[in-house]
Amino acid sequence: MFILLSLIVLSVPLVFFSFESSSRFPSSKAVFAYYYGWYTKNAWYGGIDGSKTLAAADVPSIGLYDSQNTSVIDTQINEALSAGINGFIASWWGPESFTDNTDKILINQASKFSDFSVTLYFETAIIHDMNSSLASEETQIVNDVSYIMQNYASSDAFTQIGGRQVLFFYGVDNWPLQFWANVTSAVHANYPNLRLISDSFSVDYLSVFDGAASYVDLGYMTQSLSLKNGTYPFFLQISQLARSEAKLWLADASPGFNGTNDGKTEFPVVPRDDGGTFIKGWDIAQNSNPDGIIVGTWNEYFEGTSIEPTISYGTSYLQLTGQLSMNWRWPLLDSLESWLGIG
Repeated sequence: MFILLSLIVLSVPLVFFSFESSSRFPSSKAVFAYYYGWYTKNAWYGGIDGSKTLAAADVPSIGLYDSQNTSVIDTQINEALSAGINGFIASWWGPESFTDNTDKILINQASKFSDFSVTLYFETAIIHDMNSSLASEETQIVNDVSYIMQNYASSDAFTQIGGRQVLFFYGVDNWPLQFWANVTSAVHANYPNLRLISDSFSVDYLSVFDGAASYVDLGYMTQSLSLKNGTYPFFLQISQLARSEAKLWLADASPGFNGTNDGKTEFPVVPRDDGGTFIKGWDIAQNSNPDGIIVGTWNEYFEGTSIEPTISYGTSYLQLTGQLSMNWRWPLLDSLESWLGIG
């Protein structure tokens, strides 16, 4: 009996990854990772101790890469897939920006894989920095979304959840609710099947967006936030409301935070605790009953939140992501492993 169960446990992960790799858009429990394509050979430097020092918290195992190198991108996609990650949510800083050019290369490379997707993370700071009228900023966002749809949405690799394409927004709370009501109404008039995902924890914003997603949330460590049923009460509130309205909730899990080398001293360092921080964050995300979990992040080195293989940590966080994603998708496997004392 023990031998039989052991064979079952050992064989399930192989079946799991084979099953998941057959579809670019999983029907449930998708795992994504926030991705940053802003690195050039020189972008890694300019740290707190001078222009020749690293601003990054760590060094990737593949070296200080250029984000537009297709070999680097292919390696990253293969590594992400090995950890059960279904796609990247790529930081986007406007038409013709460096990240725009990188993200076009990224989605083109992703289209060569049958089981990986890419969508964009609209960095609204570029709009906020316009210091223009609200009407002008509304128009700019609507135009930028149209640009995204014209340049990315035709790709087979553009992320879908529930059969609809999705686009994520960062910094939503910088504008009032009515601003976003106007924006989303105009976008939906042009692209009725596009799901717009907010980063706001306010349930009010969920009324005009098609879902919500958290970003690098470490509140349980930095703010001593209390948990209910293993997660944040406001996570549960958003999750339950989103589900009741057929909208999306995606929760983030991060391995830690360290922006010291980049001079981000106003933010507390959150130690990784040998993976303990990531595991705790994943549990909080998972317990909120999300439609998907987002790893925060794949490669934000200036804030020390990356899980990409590095000199300091090797592939440990890649492997941990794979284990956590598998346990979430296959809870029976997790239970069997615990009962057998393996894993």
